[in-house]
Amino acid sequence: MRKIIYVLQIISFVASTALGARILGVFPLPSKSHQMIYRSLMRGLQLRGHEIVTITTDPVWDMNVKNYTEIDMSISVEYWEKRYIFAAQEKRNMKIFNLLSDMAEISTDLCRIMFQKPEVQKLLQGENHFDVIIIEWLGCVCSNAYAYHFSAPLIGISPFALIHGGHDSVANPTNPTYITDINIPISDRATFWERLVRFLYSLLFRYIWFMIMMPAHDKIAKEYFGRDLPYVGDLQKNVSLLLVNYESKIAYTQPNVPAVVEIGGIHLREPQPLDTDLQNFLDGAPEGVIYFNFGTNINSGNLAPDVRQMFLDVFSDLPQFRVLWKWDTDELPGQPSNVKLAKWFPQQDLLHHPSIKVFIYHGGLQSTLEAIKASVPLIGIPFFGDQFLNVRNIAEKGAGVVLDLDMLTKHSIKQAITEIIYNPIYKENMRKMSTRLSDQPNSPLDRAVWWVEYVIRHRGARHLRSAAVDLTWYQYLLLDVIAFIITVFIFTIWVAYRSIRLMKKIQLSLHNKKIKIT
Repeated sequence: MRKIIYVLQIISFVASTALGARILGVFPLPSKSHQMIYRSLMRGLQLRGHEIVTITTDPVWDMNVKNYTEIDMSISVEYWEKRYIFAAQEKRNMKIFNLLSDMAEISTDLCRIMFQKPEVQKLLQGENHFDVIIIEWLGCVCSNAYAYHFSAPLIGISPFALIHGGHDSVANPTNPTYITDINIPISDRATFWERLVRFLYSLLFRYIWFMIMMPAHDKIAKEYFGRDLPYVGDLQKNVSLLLVNYESKIAYTQPNVPAVVEIGGIHLREPQPLDTDLQNFLDGAPEGVIYFNFGTNINSGNLAPDVRQMFLDVFSDLPQFRVLWKWDTDELPGQPSNVKLAKWFPQQDLLHHPSIKVFIYHGGLQSTLEAIKASVPLIGIPFFGDQFLNVRNIAEKGAGVVLDLDMLTKHSIKQAITEIIYNPIYKENMRKMSTRLSDQPNSPLDRAVWWVEYVIRHRGARHLRSAAVDLTWYQYLLLDVIAFIITVFIFTIWVAYRSIRLMKKIQLSLHNKKIKIT
C-alpha cells in the first residue's frame, strides 16, 4: 500500500510540473537591475513548461515566445527617471527621512500608473486563472491585491536583502543589535551608537511604511479592485514564500524563518564569447584593463565636472592600462587615448576576461555578485540605497576598497587603483568569496523554481508561516508578559510590605496591652 501511495505521489509531482501552471508576475518598479532578477526567475519557470504572464517595465522578449506574455509597463520609466534618477550627488545627499518619504510617494504613483494601464484592466476584467502570483516584494504593496483578486497563492521576490516591511510580513527577525539594513551602512558587529542609529531607523521606517505608504496603497487598490478588498497590509501577511536575492555566505549572516529562501545570484550565468572588437581590445592590454561602470540608475554624464576630470586625469596618468568606461553620451571631452567608451557592456562576460584587473563601480548588488563570481576586485563609490552596505561588506572582506564621492581626489583614485592591481591580497580574497558563492548544492535559479513549484503543488504554503505574523507588536516583544511579571512582582512586594506593617501594628498593639495589664 505504501508503495502505491509513493508511486501516486511521484505521478502527481510529475504531472504538476509537466502540465505546467499559469503564473502571473507583477514587477512595477522601473529599475533595470531589479527587472534582471525577476526576468531570470520568470524565464526559468517558462523553460519548465509553465505559462507566464508578466507585468514588467523592461520588456525584452519576443511576444511570439511560447507560453510567455508581457504587459509593457515601460510607460513608468519616464516618470521614474524624473522622480528618482536625477543628479547622482543630489540623490546621494538626501536625508534618510526624505529618501523614505520620497520612495513612499513614488511607489504610490507607480501603483496608479500600473492599474490605469488598459492591458492591466483587461487582465483584471477577463476570465483569467492563475495558479500563483509572484510580485515584487519591495515597495508596491498595492500588488498584493492581485493574489486576492485571482484567489491564488502569493509569492514575493526581493532584488536585494529584505527591507523592514518585507521582514515584518513573515515575522523575520529584525533585531537591530546585529541585523543589517540596506539603507544603513552598518555591519553586523555594531557599536552602541550604531545600534542606536539602526534602532531609530527601524522606528522611522515602520512609521512611514505602516502609517503613510500602506494606507495610500490601500486606497488606490480599492479604487481598482473594489471596496470589498481587504486591507493590503493584511493581504501582505498571507504571502506563502519570499525569494530574496541575498547570499549570507558572502555577506552578513542573519536568521530566516522557513518562508524566506535566499536566491542570491539568481541572474548569474556562465560567460559567453565577446564580440571581436571588445575581445581584441582586452587581448591587446598586456598590463591589464580597468573597468568603470556606475550601473543603470546613475548616469555618468551627471557626475560633477571636477569629479569627471579627476578620472580623466588618473586614466591619462596610467597609460599602461586600458580603460573600459560605460559612458551614457556619444562624446567625452578630453577622452584619453587608452579609454574606450560604450553605452553598454556585456558585463558578466567581460568580467571573466583575465585582463580585467579592477572594477570601479557604484556598489549595486547585481554588479557586486557578478564581480564576486568572476573574482574581480572592486573599488566602490556608493551613491544611495544598499550600495553603501554592499561596498562596506566587500571592504571588510578585504576584496576591495571604498571611496567617498564627497572626498574624492585624483590621488585617492589613483592610489586605490594601484593598490588593488599591485597587491595580490585583494584578488585572493575575492577568489575566496567566489568559491563560497559557487559552493552550493544547487543553483539559485533551480532553488527558486523548485520553491515556486512547491507552492503551486501545495496550493500555497501556509504551513511555512510563522505564528509570530499574527502577534501584535507588544506580544511579539513580550511586553505584556514583562508587564505582567513586573505587576506581580510589585504586587508581591506591596503585599509583603503591607503584611509586615500589619504584623508590626499587631505586635505593637499586643505589646501595649501587655503593658496595661501589668
